[in-house]
Amino acid sequence: THTHTPKPQIFWKERVSMGKAKADGGKAKDEKSLMSGMWNVIGNPWSCFVVCIGIAVRLVLSQGPHSGQGVPPMYGDYEAQRHWMEITLNLPMSQWYVNGTDNDLQYWGLDYPPLTAFHSRVLAEWMRLSDPDSVALHTSRGYEKQPSKDVMRQTVIASDLVVLLPGALLCASLAPGAWAQVAVLASIWLNPCLLVIDHGHFQYNGVMVGFALMATALLSQGRTAAGTVCGTCAVLFKQMALMYGPAWAALVLGQAFYRNSRRPWFGCLKAVLLASVCATITAVTVLLPFFRNGTAINVVHRMFPTDRGIFEDKVASIWCVVSPFFKAKELLSNSQAGLLCAALSIAASLPSCVLAFKARTPDQCFRAVAACSLAAFLFGFQVHEKTVLLPLLMLVAAPQTSVGASAQCFTLMSQVSLFTLMPLIHKDGQAWNAWSLHLGMVALLMLYSSSSQSKSESTFWPWACFAFAIGFEIAESNIQPPSGLPHVWLLARAGVGCCFGLGT
Repeated sequence: THTHTPKPQIFWKERVSMGKAKADGGKAKDEKSLMSGMWNVIGNPWSCFVVCIGIAVRLVLSQGPHSGQGVPPMYGDYEAQRHWMEITLNLPMSQWYVNGTDNDLQYWGLDYPPLTAFHSRVLAEWMRLSDPDSVALHTSRGYEKQPSKDVMRQTVIASDLVVLLPGALLCASLAPGAWAQVAVLASIWLNPCLLVIDHGHFQYNGVMVGFALMATALLSQGRTAAGTVCGTCAVLFKQMALMYGPAWAALVLGQAFYRNSRRPWFGCLKAVLLASVCATITAVTVLLPFFRNGTAINVVHRMFPTDRGIFEDKVASIWCVVSPFFKAKELLSNSQAGLLCAALSIAASLPSCVLAFKARTPDQCFRAVAACSLAAFLFGFQVHEKTVLLPLLMLVAAPQTSVGASAQCFTLMSQVSLFTLMPLIHKDGQAWNAWSLHLGMVALLMLYSSSSQSKSESTFWPWACFAFAIGFEIAESNIQPPSGLPHVWLLARAGVGCCFGLGT
């Protein structure tokens, strides 16, 4: 006769402890796999080559002109960054965001979150050690001596190495296979638009982008706490990273829902609480000094100005494109325009939030977050040309299944973004650098794609867009606009970029 041996009973406390041990073991395994993946990318000789080429390109670009060079009285973004170092170095924290005799907010007053201010404060020490006159209070306005400019350029490269490069390596580690990993790394680290804006025009967008890439990569792997901290740091460095916010929230919910098959809604609640606590602790830690000195409200007002109008210059947003027919600046007050932009941005980002919630692969996660930021760029309030970097960098960072797919995605998206940025790039005298970098990057990815023996992708549309862009540049430089339509070329350029964004 067959005798049935009952399984020993496991009491509920023992079951809970076993579940916790399993979860902790899974967490440790995820962390180990992420770190080992990054080391695998670093250990690839091609990756080292890409990193070295990126540093060399940054050094070459640093020898060129910057924004507002020799153009008083306001100069440009280079002077803004230098001035913030001057202010944060010489004034107490209670005066950084407050108008006063020593801090005229009309002259490049701080209008980014406190993490940017702290970053400027750290770099100011570097500048003071190398050239004290470059950050002297009041007397350093418009300071453009070559030695100080060299050090300023070095601070951007150092910032990229500290924040952007780890973010790029983390994204690359999620790609399947060594060939695809290097392609993702190159698409971020050698991105022409980011290089020309940060190392030509002069800004520190790479810091914000690095934090945002780390946040998306970590959240796509279910690392809610670490991803939330990185995302909050991105927002606290530059507030335009809020464009990623809705998709990040949907990503947290989606990952928690599908990773907790037995109790998905309980997993969502737990993830929301964890993300809320992490974001709050991070934000309070950064903002606490300003709460203590009573200037927190000044920080908020500087971060979100409502008196600049719905758009500036000829940015590729829907409001600029329709301005000849719907003059929002004249028909709507700033508060009305802000509410309208917020409503349309939220509505336009809902599909991407659904995609983020349903995303199961890193590629899908990155694409959903990129689409969310693109919706905010098209319909947002007071966006500028450089905001196009947000959807661009997030999209090219998506871990593609093949090198050919990465090459096609990079070529097409980088081309359109560069096309919309050209008025700003022309103003800085960086047009040839931008086109040369773009062509060099495309050639490198295409060569690498053929070497990797990956599945070939159609190159018709990327090269068709490139031919159109070149033709447009030639036409704009040789055909004068009608006297009654002086901005027709700028509007046409913005319209092309906007239509591409809507189609995407």
